[in-house]
Amino acid sequence: MGIAALVLGIVGVICCQSIILSILALIFGVMGRKKAAQGLATNGGMATAGMVLGIIGVVVGIIVWVIAIANGNWNVYSTN
Repeated sequence: MGIAALVLGIVGVICCQSIILSILALIFGVMGRKKAAQGLATNGGMATAGMVLGIIGVVVGIIVWVIAIANGNWNVYSTN
C-alpha cells in the first residue's frame, strides 16, 4: 500500500490536473499507515509520503482548475 501511495502521489503531483490520482494516493496512504500501525507492513514512511503528496496534488489540482475556470480557458498553459 505504501509503495502504491508514493507512486500515485508522485504522478498526481507531476500531472496536477489529474486529481483522481492524488485522491487515490491519499486513500492508499491512509490504508498503508493503518497497516503499518497494526504491524502488517513495514513501509509506513512511504505511505505517509504518498499521503502528503496526495494532499499536495489535490490542492494544486484544485488551484489549477479554479484558475482555468476564472480565465474562461480550460487550457491553462496557453499563451493566448
